Amino acid sequence: MDTLDSLGMHGASPSVTLSVGGVPMLTFVAPPPAVRDYLEEEYGHLLQPGMGAEVRIRYRTEPSDTPRVTLQVHGVRTAGDVEGRFLLLDGGGRAAQLPATGQERDLWADPELCTLPNDATHQHVLRLLEWRLMQQGMVMLKGAAVSFPEGTVAVCGFEGSGKTSTTVALLGQGEGYLGEERVVLSGPATLAAFPTPIKLLSTRRYQLEPGGPIGFRDRRLMSMARVCSRLPGHAGAVARLAFGRRWVAFDPVRAFPRLSVPQSAVLDSLVFLLPTDGGEVILESMRGEATQVRAALHAAYFDTDMLHLRTMFGYAFPDHSPWPVFTPEVSLRRLRDLVAGVAGWALRYPRGASAAEVAGAARSTLASPKVS
Repeated sequence: MDTLDSLGMHGASPSVTLSVGGVPMLTFVAPPPAVRDYLEEEYGHLLQPGMGAEVRIRYRTEPSDTPRVTLQVHGVRTAGDVEGRFLLLDGGGRAAQLPATGQERDLWADPELCTLPNDATHQHVLRLLEWRLMQQGMVMLKGAAVSFPEGTVAVCGFEGSGKTSTTVALLGQGEGYLGEERVVLSGPATLAAFPTPIKLLSTRRYQLEPGGPIGFRDRRLMSMARVCSRLPGHAGAVARLAFGRRWVAFDPVRAFPRLSVPQSAVLDSLVFLLPTDGGEVILESMRGEATQVRAALHAAYFDTDMLHLRTMFGYAFPDHSPWPVFTPEVSLRRLRDLVAGVAGWALRYPRGASAAEVAGAARSTLASPKVS
């Protein structure tokens, strides 16, 4: 899909709408340049010009003198004000409004809200997307998804399970990119594309194949720069590289020119990565209930990111109904129908196995008979 630049959206600060699975989720009304750049970098494949969504974020320049109660836990800052609004704050005290009732249609944000990686703007947009996806009956899983001529496979894994390395190896063979950090179940056995950049943590060792599309493994940020420079089409592949920061990000669609971004795809296989301390690569088919339980764990995984925000909402509004952005019980109830008919697999492999071997095993599930 074209970026904002090719759509003629730079310079005039036009409104832009972020859609998932063809459903308009959020409209950003005349976003300031830093926010517009962030949106293009993180969600460029999901953006369209115009005012297409019923929930809109507006950027106001006048300061607010409404009294607030400010709360902070583990670096997360929020505030509740006397008008019943719930606010996400950056380190400078600049605010962005999060829904408190779930009925809001116009939300506001400070135009100077921090846009650094994983900071306030990033968290604000993610929280709003999670809320809107839930309103549309969709559920997010912690995972990645790649399509092939024989079908689409989603790979789920917890921290340190090798999901990113496996995904990069799959992308080297795939034809469609549907997401790496989050996958969106939009209907029964159906995925909506959520193709954000792949982020490599500079302090982590990735199992990347020597001579492959990313070249080699290394811990250092300077070496990460050299790694990314070896990507096909690397001139546009490195979405952000700032020395002294923890992340290097690249857009797989630019790195692998043959990849497309389908709006949605039928999900054929759901693979759960289970690294072990030894042994060999083993694929185990899972019955329907076991697949649902595993999927539920990866939907609930996001609860760790949301715990502080939910706790602070409760402190700010002790007499209020639960925070509407994240209600895990709703998502878990939906999972049974959304993963029905999807083949579930446990993929056990030794930690020293190559990413290519693990990816090959994950892809092989597409050719295996389903277990009901």
